[in-house]
Amino acid sequence: MESTCEADPCILVLERDHPTRELILATMCEAGLAARSWQPTMMPESVRVVVVDVEEPKALGVQRLQQLREQFHRARLLAISGRFHIPPGTAMQVAEQMSADWVLAKPLDLNELLHQARRLLTESQA
Repeated sequence: MESTCEADPCILVLERDHPTRELILATMCEAGLAARSWQPTMMPESVRVVVVDVEEPKALGVQRLQQLREQFHRARLLAISGRFHIPPGTAMQVAEQMSADWVLAKPLDLNELLHQARRLLTESQA
């Protein structure tokens, strides 16, 4: 059974790996953040942050992020991936190259994930 929180604004979690998705959702909900996995009835304007797993090669990952930006135009994008390493101090440059607002490498540091999700949620409401 998937973890969800029923509050707006929400964080949309797009992660293909079921255990990882459940871990992200449960961690965010336990921290008091409204996090949900994709549901066809979801209203795009309620989504403020999209946590998206970018497994594809860089060009396809950028294309996916651009599509999400069009679909969820008010949302900030937090890309996560196990396919690249982010040297300390370069997350913002990698994010800019990928058209994301921030990037995190797997394995995820859940405290950093929560910190960045909260920061992007606050920015999206400004």
